[in-house]
Parts: sequence; C-alpha cells; structure tokens
Amino acid sequence: MATASVTNDLQTPVEVAFHGDWCVIYPQKSCDVGVTEVSAFSTSSGPESEVEALIQLRLRESPEVKGSCEAAGGASLQASVDFGAFSQRCKGRDRAEARELAREAKRRKEAEERIDTMIEEAATKKRNEKAWHTLKCLGPFVAILLALLLVCAVIPPESDVASMLLAGATVPLCCCITWAFNIHTSVAGDDRSTFFLGKYEVFFRLAFLFACLLALLALGAMTAQHASLGYYWTPWIVGLSVFIFAMLFCLNIVFPEELDSEQKKELKRELKEACCEISNRTIRFEGSVISWPRGRPCVASWPGKYAGAWESLVSQSRDGQVSAAVVFLPEGTDDFGKCDSIPEDEGLPGSCWCTPLYGEQKPWGCRWFTKWKENIEIAVASGAQLEVYFFQNQVGHGKVDSFESAGEDNLRREKINEKQKEFEESAQFQQALEAGLGNLSQEPRGDGSSQYSREVRRLFLASLPEAERLFITASEGLGNSQKAEVAWLEKKGYEYWGVDVATWLPGEGAEICFNASSRKNPRVDGRQDDFPSICVPIGGWPELPTQTRGFRSDAAMASMSTASVTNDLQTPIEVAFFPGDWRVLYPQKSFEGVADKMSLIQVRLRECTEVGSCQAEGGASLRASVDFEVFSQWCKGRERAEARELAREAKRREEAQKRSDEMIRAAAAKKRDAQGLLGHVFVIGCFFVLPLALLILCVVALPGSAFDAAMLACTAVLLCCCLSACGGTMGVKDATSEFEFGSYVSRTVIMFRLVWLLALISLAAMTALHVLQGHWWTAFLIWPGAACASSCYLCVACGGIAPSELDAKSRRVLAFEKAKARFEISNKTIRFEGSVIRERGRPCVASWPGKYAGAWESLVSQSRDGQVSAAVVFLPEGTSDYGKHDVAEGLPMRSCWCTPLYGEQKPWGCRWFTKWKENIEIAVASGAQLEIYFFQGQVGHGKVDSFESAGEDSLRRENINEKQKLFEESPQFQQALEAGLGNLSQEPRGDGSSQYSREVRRLFLASLPEAEREFITVSEGLGNSQKAEVAWLEKKGYEYWGVDVATWLPGEGAEICFPASSQRELPTHGRERDFPSVSVPVDLE
Repeated sequence: MATASVTNDLQTPVEVAFHGDWCVIYPQKSCDVGVTEVSAFSTSSGPESEVEALIQLRLRESPEVKGSCEAAGGASLQASVDFGAFSQRCKGRDRAEARELAREAKRRKEAEERIDTMIEEAATKKRNEKAWHTLKCLGPFVAILLALLLVCAVIPPESDVASMLLAGATVPLCCCITWAFNIHTSVAGDDRSTFFLGKYEVFFRLAFLFACLLALLALGAMTAQHASLGYYWTPWIVGLSVFIFAMLFCLNIVFPEELDSEQKKELKRELKEACCEISNRTIRFEGSVISWPRGRPCVASWPGKYAGAWESLVSQSRDGQVSAAVVFLPEGTDDFGKCDSIPEDEGLPGSCWCTPLYGEQKPWGCRWFTKWKENIEIAVASGAQLEVYFFQNQVGHGKVDSFESAGEDNLRREKINEKQKEFEESAQFQQALEAGLGNLSQEPRGDGSSQYSREVRRLFLASLPEAERLFITASEGLGNSQKAEVAWLEKKGYEYWGVDVATWLPGEGAEICFNASSRKNPRVDGRQDDFPSICVPIGGWPELPTQTRGFRSDAAMASMSTASVTNDLQTPIEVAFFPGDWRVLYPQKSFEGVADKMSLIQVRLRECTEVGSCQAEGGASLRASVDFEVFSQWCKGRERAEARELAREAKRREEAQKRSDEMIRAAAAKKRDAQGLLGHVFVIGCFFVLPLALLILCVVALPGSAFDAAMLACTAVLLCCCLSACGGTMGVKDATSEFEFGSYVSRTVIMFRLVWLLALISLAAMTALHVLQGHWWTAFLIWPGAACASSCYLCVACGGIAPSELDAKSRRVLAFEKAKARFEISNKTIRFEGSVIRERGRPCVASWPGKYAGAWESLVSQSRDGQVSAAVVFLPEGTSDYGKHDVAEGLPMRSCWCTPLYGEQKPWGCRWFTKWKENIEIAVASGAQLEIYFFQGQVGHGKVDSFESAGEDSLRRENINEKQKLFEESPQFQQALEAGLGNLSQEPRGDGSSQYSREVRRLFLASLPEAEREFITVSEGLGNSQKAEVAWLEKKGYEYWGVDVATWLPGEGAEICFPASSQRELPTHGRERDFPSVSVPVDLE
C-alpha cells in the first residue's frame, strides 16, 4: 500500500488518523500514512488506477480542533500548510501561545529583577548603616592626625633638635593617615571599599585624595620654612614621609585587597536578612478583607499556580480595590513552618491543622490556615459574598467529599504523583523522547505549565491504572490547600460562588480566519459588536415630569402600585416590566414601573444581549447588582474584568508616555551635554584653574618688603573675590548652570568647591609665611576679604539669594532642542515602515486597525525583533515623511494617492501608501501569507465595494460623522445627560473607546436616518485607511486571510459563577481541560 508523509512543522503536538487510531506526531517529526488503494480490476486504457484517501489531523491538546485533506501516494504534507482552515487555526494558536509565553517570560523576568533590586537596596541600606558608623569613628581620628601634621608644619623650629623632631613627627603621622585610609578603601574602588564604606565610598576616596593633597602642601610649606631658617637637611626626613605616601598610594592601586571569608559570610548574612525583610514586606500576604459595603465580593480561595494573576490580586488588594481573605506565608517569612493546634471543640484528629489539611505535618506549617479562618469569619460577619477561584475552565471541579477526608485524599494524590519520577525513567517514556517529545517547548505559560510538562503529564496519566487515573483527573480544578479551604467553607455552611480564574488572566482570543476568495462578509460569532443592530431607545426619550424618577412615560403611574429598579452597576442596563418595553437605566439611576402582585421584571445589559429576571410585588426596591441572581453575579464579574482592562490600559498609556518623555528628555540632554562639555572645560580652565594658579604664585612669592607683602595680600584677596564671583554664577546648581553645562553641572560645582578649599588653604599658608617674616598685619587684609567672598558664595549656594532663571533666548534654545529631540525619537521609535521577512508561506501582517494602540506597540516591538513579518506602515506627525504626497498611477492631472484613498487630500499625506505597496509586493514575491486584522469580533466586515469607490465612501462617512457634533448640542442629547449619561466612565479601554463614548455613539446612530445608520454600521470592521488597503489587495487579486485583532489583545475571560448550594459539579464548555478523558497514547513506533 502506498503512503503519504505528514510532517508536523507546528510548535504543538498533533495526532494523525492511522489504521483507525490516532498516532502522535511531535514537532519536527513525520509520520507515513497509508493513503491509496489499488482497484480490483484493470482497464483497457492503462494500468490500475489509484484513489486518493482522506487524511485527518487533530491537535493533541484540543482534539475537537480537526482538519483533513485528500492525498495520493507519495505526497508530502505539512501540518501548517496543507490542511486548509485547520492549518491557519493552528498557526494562529501557535502565535497566540508564543505571545503568552513571551508575556509570561517578561513578567517573570521583571518580577525577578524587581525583587532582586529590592533585596539589593535593603542589603545596601544595612551596609550603609554600618558604613556610617565606620565613618563616625574614622573621621575624627584622621582629622586629629591631619591637624597634628599641620601643627608640625606651621611651628617654626628654634634649634636643630626641634627641627629634627618636627620633621620626624611627620613620618608616623603620614603613615597613620595612609594606613587609616588603606585598610578601608581603595583609590580605584573595590569590594573591600564597598564593604566598609557603602554609599560613602566615593566621598571617602575624595576625602583621601584631599587629605593627601593637604598633607603634601603642609609638607611643602614645612620644607620651605625650614629651608628659609637654614635647616636644609630636614627635607630628607620630610621626603621620607612623601615617599611613604607615594608607595602606599601605589600599592593601594596595584594590589587591592580582597574580602576575607568572615567578611563574605557577613555579606551573605545581610543578604539573607534582606531577603527575609522583603519577603515579609512584599511576598507575604495575610489577606485584606474590606468590610464595607455589605455584599462586596471577597476572594476566599485562590489557585496559587497562577503566579501572574496572584501578583495582580495582591497588588489590587493592597491598594484597597479588591477584598481578599487568602493568605500566603512563603519560605523566608516569619510564620513559615509555624503550626497551630486544633481546638478541642472541633473534634478533629491530629496535633495541628496539618493533619486534616494534608494528612501529615508539612514543612510550611499550618499557621496560614489559622489566619485564613480569621479572615473568613470577618468576611462572613460583614456579609461579604465569598468567591472561590477554580482552575481555568474547571469551575466546580476538584472538590473533596468533606473536610475530614481532605488529608487522606491529599496523601493518596501525593503517593500517585510520586510515581511520575519512576515513569520518566521507564522504557515507555524513553520511547516518547525518541519520537520527539523533547522538541516541545519547556517555557512556562501563566499557570506554570509548558507544552512539554503537559504532554509528560498526559503520558504519565495514561500509564496509570484506570482507578488512579480517574481519581487524579477528578481532582483537577483546585489546588491542594484550596480543596481543604472549600471543604471547610462547606463544613461551616458558608455560601460561596465559584469563579473561573480566567477572569484574571491576560488571555488570548481565538484567531478567526477566512479566505478572501471564499465570501465577501462571513458571519462571525464572538463578542457582540458595540453597535450590533443599533439599539434605538424604545419610545425615544420622553419628557419626564420633575417629580418622577427614571424613564417614566405616563404620569398616571404615580398613583399605581410600583416597584423600583436601581442600577448600582457601572454599566448602562435596560429594564422591562413584563409585559412592556425596554427602558434605558444609567448607573446610579432608578426606574419605577407597575408591579401588581408578583410581576416579572427583566433586565439586560445595554451592550450585550444577556437577560436576567426576577419577580417582585408592588413597593419592592430592587438592585441590579444583587436581586437578579446569576445575571447580577455575571454583571459584577464583567465589571471587575472591565475595571482590570481599564487599569491595564491606563497603566500602559502612562508607561508609554513616561517612556517617550524619558527618551525625548535623554535625547535633548545629550544635545545639551555636547555643548556643556565645552563649557565645562572652558570654565574650569579660565575661571577656576587660572585664578588658583595665580593665587598659588602669590603664596610662594616671598615679600621683600612691607609694600610687597601688602601688594601680594591685596592681589590674593582680589583673586579670591574673582573665584567667589565665578562660583556664584557657575559654581552653583541652578537653571542657568544646568543650561550651560548640562549633566556636567555637578562636576563643575564639585570642582569649584575643591578649588575654593585649595584657595583657602593657600591663604592660610600665605598668612603663615607672612607671619614668619614679620608681616603679621597682612592677615587683617587677607581674611576679611576671604570671609566676604566666602559669605557671598555660601549665600548663593545655600539659597540665600534667589537662583538665576533662564532668559528668553535660553528658553527658546531649550525648546528648539526638545523639538529636535522629539523629531528624532519619532523617526526612531514611533515611525514604522514595516519589516517583511522573506520566508515562503510565513504570515505577514498586511493591514492593521490603528485604534488598538497597545496591540500596535506589541506588533511593532515583535516586528523589530524579527519575530513578526509586517508590511504595515505608520508615519506619524513629527516624522520626516509626514504630510508628503506621491503621484498616483492612472489618475488625471497627476493627482496623489489621497484621492482614491480618502476622496480628497489629507494633512498626513499618502507617502505611507507608496511604502506600504512596496512592502506588499515584497511579501507577495516571497510567497508570504497576507493577513488582514479586523476589529474585535468583526472579521470580514467593513470592506468597501472596490478601490475606486474607497474615496467616495470615506467622504460620505466623514460627512455623516460630522453630524455627531450637532447631535451633542441637541435637546435629545441633553435629555440623555439628565437621565444619567454623564455617570458612565470615560476611561478608555484597549480600542480607545469608553463606556461614555460608546453610548454616545449608539445614541447618535439611533438618531440618524435609516439609510445613513445602515451605511455607518456596515462600515464597522476596518479603519479608514484599512478599507483602501484591503480594496487594493482585492484589486490586485492578492489572496489574504482575515484575522480577529483579539488575538493580540490582553483580553479577559468571562466569569463563570455558581452558588455552592445549587449543585455539586457543573459541566464546563470552552477550552478543553489538559486531561479531559486521559487520552491513552497510541503506539509511538
């Protein structure tokens, strides 16, 4: 029998039908399948004929996803290409999972870096505290030594013995000073310096260099003094001190000391203490139950394997946004490993709670359970609605029979799971490895599992006896500790709601693809459109009497028995008293309707079709968030999901803005630094070093007479005043200095302060020399002037005088540099001209809806990294090609592309279209698979009839949309505002729209004539430029696939809730569980 080869070039395992069974094919592996049969008779026209057979393929993790194709013997099929829609769907799943893995890897890396940074900061803080203690002890000691050295230098010797003693005293003093610095720091900086001095290391090194300089100046002055008095041999003794200084200085640089073992142990101990502190402060979580208002949802149990969602829960709980009773005491925290005894009145076996929880004592202890019970009691006492979060798509599954049996069940699960190690050493597992099991990705997704670990788990479960396999699969749905938590809630009779943890996961929508040649506008089932069928307010917006509430259409209702419905949700709803019409009810508004005896009251969301109902008598007061049971819970879950989406989008926008501002600031600062470096060098050379050099010359020049001494003293004072004036204008950190020197302003300030200190030391040396020569009176010239100069500088430096502001010219220069930097950053980061990867059959993004800004950032980032092929082009305002036009082909009067694209010339130009066409031609020539991304839930919608009509359609849409401004000034809109329209949130979600803007859009569309309304609604699905792009592809006959942009959005799953008292186990529909029925592996040979 002839065979065909099927190659799995996907990233996920597939199964192929083989002899009635399903055979596993791992990535990068092939399988030969029998496909042809020889007919039983011969024909006169030739040899026996072959018949093509149907080859079926399905995903290993989702067997319901199947595909097939017909092939003859000898055919070589690829799973990613030859199985039609199945291939496209699988590639979409691969890309979605790749994005999820990248997102999880990024989250783990950022979390690890964040924790490492916090630990390092805590350890550094401890080290700095000890370093400060070292400085407090060492500083006075060195200062005393330096003072003694200066005293020895200024005392004039009166004999040879005195000269020898003074010169000899400098040697031990210099040795002690150098030793004090060398044992604590290195001039070049090393681990030992950091250990002893922490953040004060740089300051200490500068102090060391200053002390060395001051000591050398003192020794030089001493040598000059002794020489002038005739003691010419003392420089040999002083020279020994200088030699010791130099030798120890060189040894410090060439041979830096390493940390010894004790010091390394101390650093490790400090790091461990810092880890414990950070764990107690950040990772440790003891719950945060919010007692008000009553009925608020409270997270009572959480599956810990969803680390990213757990971080989000803890963050929002600490911010007071979410009420949570869950407790986490990880290793390294104070209460880890602690156990609490069981009260006698509980009647449970065991010395502590570990026994009923796990069947035996555990290393992590059971203190967490005591704290959790306390939180639960607080939540129940405050009337909270307890929520238990189950694994994804497994709400209601995984519970134990009772709290008393939880420990035994846990021991049985552990005993079975321990067999997996033996299984991974078995021949069956080695056979799977040879078949390509190792080709599966081992990168973890949001629940901590990888393709490899899930497949290994499937194989292990398939190897178990049926009873054990069923026991393990029935246990899936809750974590080990969760099972005991839920059992305790049921033991106490506390009602709770089961919720799918998917509501906290940044999940991926399923890719929805269609071939452009198959149908024009295919029907797509998914999330309902924002304007699905233009929901017209029933009965318009009737005039309301001032004494009534809500949308009351008949004043006579006031005299009838009524019931009130209050919308305490954050989203608009519609209410109907059966029988009756639907009336809009905005947040924080109420509506009263006739309710005789037991009347049926229905509510539904304004944006969706889900309906809830309840029966009420006249006089009843109902709340949308409480009194409509499952509908109320579903709405609150939807609101929490939307709140997380809004918070995520707000955070993304804030981070994007900060990132952009930081890049512009850095680019502008770089330009300013280029100018500042020149200013820095010029100022130091001309205004700092030159006056200091002249001052030193005045010091070393010996006065021959009183007039010479007076002139030298006056000159020194003038030079000090010059330095002070330069320091007051350029030696302080203010707006003018930052403008002149950029990032070098701090160095300029430090340099001036060092120069000023040297100037004061020089004045002191000058005074000493003049006193020795009998011109003691010059001190009364030098020091008053020096004091005045110092006071002027200190007034400016300490803020006593208002710092100078930038003048108009400087501000214009800064504005120009910032604008230039913004232009450069826009061209480098925001501007995108596409990045087509020349690989046959590779998907290439040919068109993208620009309103999804967050997804666009992700697309551009991955495209620049070479992960995604993209032909799309974006030339925003501020870039070099913005507003440029190119002549279109085949249009009269050399018109540009704006005419067929938009019907008229646009400010942003049409240069982008020329570049886009070039990218498309490259993609088509390389055999790429073009992909058009449509609005969420609207794949196939929004296309124009032809490229020639795109411009006219664009003008018509613009003319209609311009009417919205007039509508927002109409009495109808004002009436909607009075009815509570303004209570809707105006925070944008991922597509840029808010609840308020979507409702305004619905009202506007409802106000239009039917023809215009239908025209606008049919246009939804693609952006304006996208419509022309797709029309151009169809004009050229290029085949493309339509994809839902939801695959790039961090969407939310729908919350699935059920009351614990309603039913024990619920069937779930959606993504199949990892081990739905324990698929036994087919023979891998």
